[in-house]
Amino acid sequence: MKIEKFICRVFFIAMLFVTSQQIKSQTPVKQASDTVDQGMLSFHRSMANNVQRLASAGDKAYYNVLMAGPFANSDQYFYVDTKIPFEAGTAPQIHIKGYNYGHPNKAVSLTLGWYHWAGTWHWTQYRCDLGYYNPSRIRLGTYNDAGTVRVRIEIANDGIYWTSYSFSANDHAGDASFYEDWTYHTGAMPSGTGNITTVGEYEYVNIGKAASPVTLTVAGNVGVGTTTISNDQNWGRVTDIFDPTSSKLLLRTNSVKTGVFSHELEGFGVIGTESYHDLRLMAGYWAHVMTLKTNGNVGIGTTNPTSKLTVSGDIYAREIKVNPSAGADFVFATDYRLRPLNEVETFIKDNRHLPDIAPADDMVQNGVNMGEMQIQLLQKIEELTLYLIELKKENEAQQKEIETLKQKNTNQ
Repeated sequence: MKIEKFICRVFFIAMLFVTSQQIKSQTPVKQASDTVDQGMLSFHRSMANNVQRLASAGDKAYYNVLMAGPFANSDQYFYVDTKIPFEAGTAPQIHIKGYNYGHPNKAVSLTLGWYHWAGTWHWTQYRCDLGYYNPSRIRLGTYNDAGTVRVRIEIANDGIYWTSYSFSANDHAGDASFYEDWTYHTGAMPSGTGNITTVGEYEYVNIGKAASPVTLTVAGNVGVGTTTISNDQNWGRVTDIFDPTSSKLLLRTNSVKTGVFSHELEGFGVIGTESYHDLRLMAGYWAHVMTLKTNGNVGIGTTNPTSKLTVSGDIYAREIKVNPSAGADFVFATDYRLRPLNEVETFIKDNRHLPDIAPADDMVQNGVNMGEMQIQLLQKIEELTLYLIELKKENEAQQKEIETLKQKNTNQ
């Protein structure tokens, strides 16, 4: 470790010396569109390639394996030829730290890992620390090093001005020689590179622990699955969860799962419970104004609806349409028994309501079925029509008798 500290001190002293010479000569600071000073670039690469890689025998940690850069804004990619063999059982974790002067998220912090088995990449993944610059592409490949197939790493520099990267590693099963004499080159991996695979990012981020929760505060919009957040209406803050086919925001406890879903292929969105639980809407804290039961019943003003729609309160509408199961035309059938009016009169005196109509107390206690009530009222209207027809016939017969009597009286 003494050698490592000594070399690092020499490196930083040299960097300070070069910087001081630029200040003395009043060399202006280069902008993002300028070309990186070639003398500085050559010095940095020379120092990087000569930094010693030191291993800790206990934890198999390898520090200062390689320093790559700085890169100009014309460098879209760079690749690293490692000394890690492409052989079964290798499972290193490569730690990449760096600095991007020309990017809003200036710090770089990546962890890249893979496992080789049965002649291929058994798994590969990388993780970018939350809030840090994330390269648009990371790939792995292999190259032939004097008869030994070794791993090659490609990282997108994305044309960002003045970027630099340092490489360290942990490899429990590796050998210290795997982390010596690494080299880097600008550009994408050349033709002839074998076993090329694009490394996917591990997408899960754990913040805090159950015993020590952490609050994540975001001073701005949040995009999940997208860097182009949709905010056409210019809301103050937006959380945008994007996937081309489907996306979901899930809130859950041990047993209750509530989600907001969007489906591209089906062409609709869904808000509801994913578990077998009711869904309630509130207006004001714990003021449940609507309940959707798992049996399909909907309640407004009640949390226990007993029908497809139960409303505890008034309903105001311009129009209500009811589809009855039958009409009242049976009244006009030839075999329909129309009660004589004297019989109706007796029934009313005895029961205080019309025949076939529920009494008022029953309506208050059990409610009124609007469809049935409309049919019953129509039945009574049709019965009244029949009564009027009979009365008209009686009136016409009586009128004829009167006219006949008048004629007799006139002739006498």
